[in-house]
Amino acid sequence: MYKTCKLIVVRQMIVAARMMVAEQMMVAAPKRPVDVPTPFSMGCVFLDMYTVLCHRSLDEFLDYRRQDGKDASFHANLPKVSEWAAMCRGSKPYLDPTDQVQDTQPGLAQKGDHITTVILSMVNANPRERPRANELVKQFGQNKCCTKGPEGLANEEASSHGGGDRGSSPCLNDSAGASITSVGQQYLTGLTRRFAIQQAALSGHETAVRLLLEGCGVDKRLEAECMLGALLQAARGGHETVVRLLVERGTDPNVNDSVGYTALHWAADRGHEKIVELLIKKGADASVHSLQGTTVLGHAAFSGYKRVIQLLIEKGANINEMNQWGETALHQAAGVGRGRAVELLVEKGANIDASDFSGHTPLHWAAGGAHDKVVELLVEKGADIGEKDYYRQTTLHWAVRGGCEEVVELLVGKGADINAKDRDGGAPLHWAAGNGCEKTVGLLVEKGADINAKSYNGCTPLHWAAGDGHEKAVELLIEKGADFDMKDNDGDMPLHWAAEGGHEKVIGLLVKKGADINSRSSYGYAPLHQAAGNGHEKAAELLIEKGADFNMKDDDGDMPLHWAAQGGHEKVVELLVKKGADISARNSYGRTPLRLAGMNSKEKMVELLVKMGAGTDAKDQPREPC
Repeated sequence: MYKTCKLIVVRQMIVAARMMVAEQMMVAAPKRPVDVPTPFSMGCVFLDMYTVLCHRSLDEFLDYRRQDGKDASFHANLPKVSEWAAMCRGSKPYLDPTDQVQDTQPGLAQKGDHITTVILSMVNANPRERPRANELVKQFGQNKCCTKGPEGLANEEASSHGGGDRGSSPCLNDSAGASITSVGQQYLTGLTRRFAIQQAALSGHETAVRLLLEGCGVDKRLEAECMLGALLQAARGGHETVVRLLVERGTDPNVNDSVGYTALHWAADRGHEKIVELLIKKGADASVHSLQGTTVLGHAAFSGYKRVIQLLIEKGANINEMNQWGETALHQAAGVGRGRAVELLVEKGANIDASDFSGHTPLHWAAGGAHDKVVELLVEKGADIGEKDYYRQTTLHWAVRGGCEEVVELLVGKGADINAKDRDGGAPLHWAAGNGCEKTVGLLVEKGADINAKSYNGCTPLHWAAGDGHEKAVELLIEKGADFDMKDNDGDMPLHWAAEGGHEKVIGLLVKKGADINSRSSYGYAPLHQAAGNGHEKAAELLIEKGADFNMKDDDGDMPLHWAAQGGHEKVVELLVKKGADISARNSYGRTPLRLAGMNSKEKMVELLVKMGAGTDAKDQPREPC
């Protein structure tokens, strides 16, 4: 049923495209050969439709037209339009990627082919000028479907490739035009008409919108539904004349889409100042929120349209209005580096230290986004450089996390606390080391950061760098005096962290610098235990080559082989046994590697251990009391 309904809608769209183009050619030509834009406009509309039905986005089509210049209009980019139509022609239209073309639907794969042929001919007939109706009539000749009923018309559209008999004369009589109008009205209704009008509005084809609305006839409800969606699309596309047409016909300027965006949201987001002004003049609410809580001013600020921001403020928009996350327009402008918008908002009275619901200020956002010019502007305007969010992170933390050395240097120069700790005890240097930003690490150390500062779980910046495998940051920290033997609250050294992550280069560097390769944690395990337990074969091999004891036991009597077996790491087990690890060794509970593998449902590991000679009769032994 779903596919059947989809095919019906597809056929309606094809017929609609043919009708809207053919009728205008026949009625207008050759009486008005100079001033007939509708055929080309309707071709543009239905090329948009065809694009969507081929599972491609309109934004992608827009970007394709814009490749050779800033003007993305159809008329200015006829070669690109032609190329796009040709590319779409190679796609299988109208069907989901998983659908199969059945033999019971002959010609299904060619349903869009005729539309593409028409459009290609339109844009190629005269690349220097917009195609005129009389030229199209000469090219395509009489439209044979004029005298056919709806069923014949649909079938003809599904199989036709050439658009009729090229040798025939144009059909210009009134009865033919009436026949086409009747057929068009029958097919161009409901969903098809709404979709067509919205695409016409988005593309700015006023004539097409007007024509399609007139086709709604006495069905005022259908006309109203069509206009509501069309207003949103016209505002989004920046087409003032279409917006004016729709609001003057009675469209509610405050209509919203499924997420609550109004036409004003879209116009502000795209920077269409004249449309914003027109909508407000016609009664649009400048303080409206979407269902997600986003504001019109927030959209303009995020996109950085200074004149739209100015206009909205003048029309009464609350400059400190918050969205659903507690963010103001200043947050949104600062977060994406809109310097001019930030400057205007601050000048107009925006709260420069406003906190969102997570405690973030606009300065946090600018610093985290690596927008050094905006950070400098906000600081000069009086933003609090030491403000902390709900995670106790300062602007400097955010700057370090954002990875912008310039912002870090700027904030440190302005007096930011270089050793401030967040709620987990992490200082900016921890974050720089953990992110592998060696330049920032060097800058912070040079400016006086505590190189061996401990977080609340006892980790130093070197732990963070080693745990994430940042070799250069590790090397720099050691060169600057970091203690590679310092242990965290679990007794782990940076070497343990590197082994757990399987970072061979960092392991090699730490061992070379003198780290104790058999250092025990508070629970008795060594770096080799962690490498083996996490399946890092190469790291385990390197540790053994550097002198790690593969028979060392932790506080539970487990050797690295036990850790690897219960984790199901076959390659590591093979390596350890090959190096001489005791395959039948028991831990403090009398459990062998085979027993642990079985307890953890590692079937392949059980098979491997048995194959390698592990005994199958081992039983647990009670642990002797301490």
